[in-house]
Amino acid sequence: MGNEVLYEEFKKSITNKKLKVKLDTYSERLQEVYTNEDIRRGLLMGSKIREITQRILFESDATYIWLPPLETSIDEYSSENFVARNPYTNKSYSLVQSPQIQKEAAATTIGTNFRIVDCYRGEKTDATHSNIFQQIDIEFANKREEEIRSVARRIVETCFREIVGIALTVDEIYSYENLVKLYGTDCPNLKNGFLIEEKDGRYSIGIASPEEMKQILPFISKIQVCEILGEQIVFVDKYPIERVREIRDELISLTGKREETNATELLGYWVSDMPYAECKNGIIKPTHHIMSKPKSSLEENFSFLNLTDEELCRLKCNSFDLLVCTPDRVVEVLGGDERISDFKTQYEAIRRMGYDPEQYAFLLETLKFNDEHSKTKLGGFAIGVDRFAQFLSGTNNMKFVQLFPTNLPNGELVHAISLEDMSEER
Repeated sequence: MGNEVLYEEFKKSITNKKLKVKLDTYSERLQEVYTNEDIRRGLLMGSKIREITQRILFESDATYIWLPPLETSIDEYSSENFVARNPYTNKSYSLVQSPQIQKEAAATTIGTNFRIVDCYRGEKTDATHSNIFQQIDIEFANKREEEIRSVARRIVETCFREIVGIALTVDEIYSYENLVKLYGTDCPNLKNGFLIEEKDGRYSIGIASPEEMKQILPFISKIQVCEILGEQIVFVDKYPIERVREIRDELISLTGKREETNATELLGYWVSDMPYAECKNGIIKPTHHIMSKPKSSLEENFSFLNLTDEELCRLKCNSFDLLVCTPDRVVEVLGGDERISDFKTQYEAIRRMGYDPEQYAFLLETLKFNDEHSKTKLGGFAIGVDRFAQFLSGTNNMKFVQLFPTNLPNGELVHAISLEDMSEER
């Protein structure tokens, strides 16, 4: 019998309706990947990100450590649980968790370590976000924030240079508080220039070149609340920042920078001094995570238990994000921080934020061990591989960086048919 005849026999033998639909979509996806160069390119970029990151981490004396899932979930990340069950022990394991607990244990006992992690989050998906994805987690032993950022910067700059041939340089550091105050957000697009500054109670907007000056001069001359001093548009005292932002947007539009498409012109910068917590919909939650180390935590008599909600949101941490801008997009490539490294501070933070200490029992035990033995200073960062690959490939869509996109229906194609599916009427 020929292949086609056997294939038809195979298809007719399938009586499960859901499996039939999945197979049709599965075949379509195989054809799409086989013929679409953009998908193949995106998958290759994801592979190169993993290769470059591991190379640099090994050169930095990091040890690759695999970490098994834990039995309990951490509600800080998601209260919607993903569960795996071991049929031989009848134990269930929560997949909704950061490997934070175990990687800190590894750092206190063997030193700097990393791993490529499959992440599961009970969150809504869209074109650019999935609730099943991969990230590279790195935990450092006895490194300051500046040293941690140095390794992160080297990884990102090398990825841009070797994968897409762009000489990205990440130098500038902006405080979270200042960005929010000046731009109304902690992730403004600074690639388009016209940077806002404040000095002696007056706001100003920077002008990059004489050519820009020629373009904007007629517009500026109509504004009665500012003057041009050198390379700055300086506003009158107490001029509202909201209006300054609007004028900046008008200047960007006037000079046509939003229409630029030159992918070789990128800007990277650090956001630092991030607050320990933020209030969303009346709920106080950690900005990064509950393990972030406040700058003032080493001060005498510091205690999370003495802080009000407002003080928690003003508490600055040795935390950072690395953002990269094109003329029309801003992407967070990675984020990290120095961690709380002692038992007392971490335990009080967990209690103050209203989390269950039992969920963090192994982390707290690790920090107690650390207090009594190595006293290792902890810190690290994580790189979202799929998000970074989307940015490098310019696709802004999960379907170009995952073989079977987990944010789309065909992301379920490689999953086994469930018992519920098998019991449907055939």
